[in-house]
Amino acid sequence: MMIVNMNKTEEIVENREDITTPSKLIMYNDEVNSFETVIMALMKHLGHDPHQSEQLAMIAHTKGKAVVKQGSSEELFLPMALLTSENLTVEIQ
Repeated sequence: MMIVNMNKTEEIVENREDITTPSKLIMYNDEVNSFETVIMALMKHLGHDPHQSEQLAMIAHTKGKAVVKQGSSEELFLPMALLTSENLTVEIQ
């Protein structure tokens, strides 16, 4: 006979979802950085191509923010720090 502790099983599943649910690196529009600066930073630190970087810069400009990368919080921490060092406003959600 096997006894399963449902509370423990639910906790394990809940923790697994936290690990697999991607976080988002959000870049906000600002009135400080030029489009060129933003595009170059996205290419340099995120590996985006020029077209994708330009599109993300335009989305941030018109909508106020753009998702520039997805992944685990751990994966996004370094890119967030690098973009912040370029004076871009970013956060992980």
